[in-house]
Amino acid sequence: MADKPYDAGDETQTKVKKSKRELIEDREANELKTVLDTYEGRAVLWRVLSTCGVYKESFALDSRIYYYEGKRSIGLELLEMITTLDKNVYSRIRDEATERES
Repeated sequence: MADKPYDAGDETQTKVKKSKRELIEDREANELKTVLDTYEGRAVLWRVLSTCGVYKESFALDSRIYYYEGKRSIGLELLEMITTLDKNVYSRIRDEATERES
């Protein structure tokens, strides 16, 4: 038997959908927290953010700008996820990266 189509007006369906979304968001937050709880995880995230060019200008005179902005967009999304989870951890990630580079 096929599932009923989703009906946003159906309170029961809306609660179930919201619960599933919240469970997924909680799981993803816990996964990221696990990564952030390790020095190695923070080092990897710093490399990803650096590769994404979060703080670099994306300007190019050709279609490469779309590629650069795509990378930057992913980096900004990751940075938002990190800072939403723990607003102080980014400075820790940055400080550890500075120590590794010296």
